[in-house]
Amino acid sequence: YVPRPEWFFFFYEQMLMFFPGYSLIAFGSVVIPGVFVALLFVLPWLDRTPVYSPVRRPFMTILGVLVILIVLLNMLLAVSRIINFPGQ
Repeated sequence: YVPRPEWFFFFYEQMLMFFPGYSLIAFGSVVIPGVFVALLFVLPWLDRTPVYSPVRRPFMTILGVLVILIVLLNMLLAVSRIINFPGQ
């Protein structure tokens, strides 16, 4: 039996693949997600523009698109790694 995470943890498991070795596991499992969560808490203070149009708020638009792309890319990489796992 090969334990696999649920679909909503695929991006987290794939991110740990980017940090091989015992010494970097803490960095990949605590520091990077901690910075990501802190960034999500700080987002309302980063851009206080009263305009709601994404065209007139390029910083927040680019940041939001990058976050979505990173999470989706990590999930796709994890799914492809699980599908191609040799022990199935």
